[in-house]
Amino acid sequence: MEQMLNLSKLMMPRLSPKYIERKHLEDLFTANSYKKITILRTPAGYGKTTLLSAYLRKINLPVAWITLDEKDNDLILFWTYFVTAISNSYQLLPSSMNLSLSQLSNQSILKIGLFQLIEELTLYHQPVKIVLDDYHFIQDERIHDFLIQFIEYLPENVHIYLTSRTAVPFPLARWCVRQWVQELDLTHLKFNRQDTTTLLLQRTNKPLNDSHIQSIFDKTEGWVSGLLLTTLASENEPMLLDKSQSYTTDFLWQEIINKQPFAIQDFLLKTSLLQELDPEICDELTGRTDSALLLEKLERDGLFILKLQSTSLAYRYHHLFSNALQDELAKRFDADVIAGIVKKAAFTYFVKGELFTGIELAMRYKLYEVATKWIDEHLFTILSSRQTGMFLRWLQRLREENIPLSYEILLAGFENAISSLQFELAQELMDELEALHLEKQWMDNPQYADLANLFIRTKAYFLVGQGDKLPEVLALLQTQLFKNSISLNKKWPDISYNNYETNLLRMGLASKGKLVSKKEALEVIQLFRHTELNMLAVSPYIFAVGTAMFYELNEITEAEKEVAIVLEIGHQKEKPDLYVPMYLLKAKMYIMQEQPLSALAMLQQVEEKVSEKHWKNALEIMQARCHLLKGEMERAQFLLDRTKSSQPFWRLTYARYLLQSGLNEEALHTIIQVKTEAQQEEQLATIIEASVLEVICHSEMNNHSYAEKSLHAAFQLAAQYGYIRTFLDEKKIIPIIQRYLKDPTYVETQDPELQTYLAVLKQHLPIVHVDKQEKIALTPREKDIFKLIIAGAKNREIASKLNLSEGTVRVYITALYSKIGVTSRVQAILYGQLNPSIFR
Repeated sequence: MEQMLNLSKLMMPRLSPKYIERKHLEDLFTANSYKKITILRTPAGYGKTTLLSAYLRKINLPVAWITLDEKDNDLILFWTYFVTAISNSYQLLPSSMNLSLSQLSNQSILKIGLFQLIEELTLYHQPVKIVLDDYHFIQDERIHDFLIQFIEYLPENVHIYLTSRTAVPFPLARWCVRQWVQELDLTHLKFNRQDTTTLLLQRTNKPLNDSHIQSIFDKTEGWVSGLLLTTLASENEPMLLDKSQSYTTDFLWQEIINKQPFAIQDFLLKTSLLQELDPEICDELTGRTDSALLLEKLERDGLFILKLQSTSLAYRYHHLFSNALQDELAKRFDADVIAGIVKKAAFTYFVKGELFTGIELAMRYKLYEVATKWIDEHLFTILSSRQTGMFLRWLQRLREENIPLSYEILLAGFENAISSLQFELAQELMDELEALHLEKQWMDNPQYADLANLFIRTKAYFLVGQGDKLPEVLALLQTQLFKNSISLNKKWPDISYNNYETNLLRMGLASKGKLVSKKEALEVIQLFRHTELNMLAVSPYIFAVGTAMFYELNEITEAEKEVAIVLEIGHQKEKPDLYVPMYLLKAKMYIMQEQPLSALAMLQQVEEKVSEKHWKNALEIMQARCHLLKGEMERAQFLLDRTKSSQPFWRLTYARYLLQSGLNEEALHTIIQVKTEAQQEEQLATIIEASVLEVICHSEMNNHSYAEKSLHAAFQLAAQYGYIRTFLDEKKIIPIIQRYLKDPTYVETQDPELQTYLAVLKQHLPIVHVDKQEKIALTPREKDIFKLIIAGAKNREIASKLNLSEGTVRVYITALYSKIGVTSRVQAILYGQLNPSIFR
């Protein structure tokens, strides 16, 4: 298989010695360098690339340059180039980051890599300029989305330059308001009268009168390539350019290409299909042996051939020049001859081991039978490359053209559509495979037994992820077990079940938090544990998700038993994506039993055995939560600063820190952000957790009406699936729930489902014993101070209201903490809320 990266794409183009300096544009770049992104958007031929290359060479800062083309419409490939370019520019970033990204298999884990990259860039501080040249080739919406996220979180030391022929699908209006973006368009980049004069005088070396110059300026309207074409077209005087759409192609052919010797024309036409002019491949296509020398001569003669700055001798045609050649190729030769040229080029790539380039060329020129044959023969190689986007793009094109596809290709598409979260496509492919079975009974054919099992497994996984289809899944798997035993195709890459989730209820296997009953969960676990399904790679993850469900349903005994089993499997298989989430769950159990020290000791011990940064961070975030419960704010802050990320787990833990620090508005802002994103992703578990913290936040801000409304909405959502522990694990919400349950506005208008749920929740609410607390005697002054603390007043405010010094207030507070047995303001507030009788 071909190498993953073409490093010549990461080289800044050479600058012509005849470059015309455009200082007013370079000054614009400098004046706006504080912004996040500069976008150069014009049609082809306005000198975007040349302008950037000239400017960036002058400022002498690290530059990460990426020249894009159609093949880069693959999410993983795009970001691999992206990170490699940045790594090369700094020559400091760890190469391991590049390797990890190149092996990514889906969008979710790539998001982790993206924010790791942002963190690394922030830590280095050194300025870097990132150039995405020819971004108009990118059509993949997922690439747009990830780049938007990258720009949103871009550190101050990084600036992006993006060139494109078309409008970019970014939220530019919002970015302009925030002064994040500088846009240069045709009005900026087109040559003015002076630029035109300079270019014509430089290129023609002949005297030109003002009328000639004005005529050319008017016709070309500052189009740089048009001016260059004009100067090349005639040795006697510049030619006036026609405005018709076909002029560029006609002009290039008639005035440039057609003037070349026939042998050169033949070479140009036969190699016009190549995106990169490798001399060896050019020799194969043309029957020559001197392509390297010929390309060097053509580049020297200025025939719209650009030399790529790479270790190998390689060139490419200017895009307009290549288009003109391909148009003439279509005119001069019939379809069979052109197909023969394409086949030869594709086979040449294929023989050289450049599988993807060969298939891509065959697809582009509609040699679908050739492309399908190669995809079929090398399917496992393609799947192992993890270039999911490219494979699915080929698959969709072949289906649109009604090309017959093997069961293997369709099944691979089904699996990869699921893993890349393209559920509509997954549904189509599942339906197509089932329709083929109705027509040909392929799953009953012993020849396809392995594929049939893979399909059933994948279908079950897909249906589980859709939620509310558990009976159908169980029946499906039991039928398959009855028909034949589970066999495993060792060559077939397995689905990635958990790349980054710390909360397994967010996984597809948990239907994004749609819990099932204890009975249903046990049925699934028993089926996978005590049948041949236990051989499948998904089985331990099924057990882990079941464990998380048991805990949330407050089936603690069942959860503790399952945690032990899953931890043992996770360590045996050396899978931190399995055992780390289980340790996080076990830490919650320790906390539930009021043993945060035990949780901390366990988490620290596990952290020493984990090498992956993401999972180490997860363990430290949970440690921060334990420190918060102990009132150890500085240690919690240190761990949160060290593990900062965009993941809900970190952000909601950080919100707890802000709440405990009295920064309620900042906490609420963070919580609402997480909740909104979770609603967009339909992540039920995160919505409910964020809602619980939102309720606490409103209560802390004395917005009691908002708190009860938010709590009511959370209960309505939680009632559908029986969420319990998410509420019970936040001690500060308990008194708010108790007030809610006494409020007739909500309680008397419940629907039956909500009434049943609240009855169950009420049974699980902790009973607050106040006998001991009632014996605690506070002085009137201590009671006044305590009430102000609960109201959210700071020491200075308490001193002012009670006409005391801050030092005296601190003394009172120390004595108060000692009496009620707490060590922090947050613990004191919670104590006062749970024990109102202490103020009598």
